[in-house]
Amino acid sequence: MNVQLTVPGMMCDGCVNSITSEIKTHDPNAKVEANLDRKLLTIETAKMAEPELKAIITAAGYEVT
Repeated sequence: MNVQLTVPGMMCDGCVNSITSEIKTHDPNAKVEANLDRKLLTIETAKMAEPELKAIITAAGYEVT
């Protein structure tokens, strides 16, 4: 399943790495792509749905819209 989420506070590669690390803690096979200009994450995962991904990103300290 592919999920696209907007993360307004995602400003740099460090942010992307932090979010990716948290997601991969729950699904090591997840693929995460980020577009910093658009503040957009595209996540491919077979284990998690959008609500779970939002909760993980929020717990990491980022707002998801």
